[in-house]
Amino acid sequence: MKPLVAKLIDAFRNGKRRVMSATEPGSLTATGKEGPVELPYRVGDALLADERDEVICGPFSLQGAVGLAESVLEGNERAITDPLTLPVLATALVAYSKAEPTAPDQAPTALEMAVTNG
Repeated sequence: MKPLVAKLIDAFRNGKRRVMSATEPGSLTATGKEGPVELPYRVGDALLADERDEVICGPFSLQGAVGLAESVLEGNERAITDPLTLPVLATALVAYSKAEPTAPDQAPTALEMAVTNG
C-alpha cells in the first residue's frame, strides 16, 4: 500500500492540526467489526492530519460530509455521539470552503458545483 499523498490547505494549533486534500487516489485500511476494511478515497477528498501527517480523520468526500451532517440532523445517535463527528464536519467546512477550482478542461466536480451554486 502506498502512502496517502495530500497537499496542505490550512493549519491550526501552531501546525498540530492540518486540513489537507488528497492529491492522488488510493485507499486506507481500517479495522472494522469483521476485520480489515479498505476505505477508498479520490483526489480532492479532505482529511485532518497531525504535525507528523498522521491521519486523524478522513479522507472523505463532500458528499460523505453532507451525509454525516444529515445523519446528525436526523437525530442518529451514533453520528451525534461519535467523537470524530465534529472534527470531520469542521475539516469539511474548512477544506471545501477553500477548494481550488479545476483546470478549464476538466469537468466540474460535485464539490465545485456545490461551492459555485452556494
